[in-house]
Amino acid sequence: MIFILMIFSINSSFALDTIGPNIQIVKNEITPEPVEPGNDITLKVMITNSGDELAENININPQITSPFYFKKSDFNKQDFAICGGCSYDATYYLSVNSDTISGTYPLIFNIEYEDGLTKEETILIKVIGVPDIVIDYNKEEIQYPDENFEIKLSIDNIGTGNARNIKLNSLSEDFLLIGTQTKVINEINADNQKEIKLTFQSNSNLNSGLYKIPFEITYLDELGNELTKEYSVSINIKDTSSLVLQNLKVENYQTNIFDEIIITGIVENNGEGKAENVYAYIETNLEGYDKSFIGSLKADEDSPIQFKLKSTSSGDFPIKLIITYEDDKGVHTLEETFEVKVTKPTSRLYTIIGIVLLFGVFIIARHYMKRKK
Repeated sequence: MIFILMIFSINSSFALDTIGPNIQIVKNEITPEPVEPGNDITLKVMITNSGDELAENININPQITSPFYFKKSDFNKQDFAICGGCSYDATYYLSVNSDTISGTYPLIFNIEYEDGLTKEETILIKVIGVPDIVIDYNKEEIQYPDENFEIKLSIDNIGTGNARNIKLNSLSEDFLLIGTQTKVINEINADNQKEIKLTFQSNSNLNSGLYKIPFEITYLDELGNELTKEYSVSINIKDTSSLVLQNLKVENYQTNIFDEIIITGIVENNGEGKAENVYAYIETNLEGYDKSFIGSLKADEDSPIQFKLKSTSSGDFPIKLIITYEDDKGVHTLEETFEVKVTKPTSRLYTIIGIVLLFGVFIIARHYMKRKK
């Protein structure tokens, strides 16, 4: 008797679970799957009554929101009925927004039936975008010949899909990428970026002007397809000058207060570019001509300089020769320091004093003779 009651209880519970209508939406087919942004989707579903009783007053309302938008459907029934165990086939035609990023997106169907019963059914649609890798950088990169320089590049994925195994390969002959010629980034998701720093050595024979560093970019999309693009970065090469002081000569590092101190030399431009506003001057306590304006010097051009100085006292006098000039890099200074010794000319001084005294005696004697006459 107990066994019979248990069987009756189980059968009664099962019957309670299955009695009545139960409307469901089951995915039959999505074409294509996955779908790319900007493309159309054909969604085929089955609207079924998995219950054991007739379902009436059925309305199916798809809630189609971004990234999808509705185009049309072959199923337009309203307030319809489905018997228990029966079903209808329905096809919905949709499109995916062109800017949709890779992901799995829900498509929700609101179901109303039996004048008050409601439920939701969700169908997931997978979208796989297409990555698009570009290079962004400072458009005013200024460099100089035969120098190492660093540029910062922003590798941007402006596409809708994730990119992986991104390889950046330099193709330039004028600018050598220090280290390996290929830089690798593991992954950049859609609408993301990564910054890298590259160090280059420029060719010493480059003239001033605008140059391009070409790059080849290869990367894989989410389906494993390899994509290739070419990009270039503009580099502005500026001229540089390099002044040197040659043949510096000081007449008599040891002299006296009656002699001039004459300083001569040659300023030469050993650089590749023009030097502007070349100016030489001397810092010292000596008196005299201590400034020399040269103007400009082209590459391999030179100009002489000369200074004439005097001292009214004896002693050791430091002299600093300073040369300033400008080029595309800015203002530069070249300095040379030396010292001269000025002494009192004892013998010569006595000779001059004697001549002055004799001359004075002569003037006085002549004046006296005129008065006597």
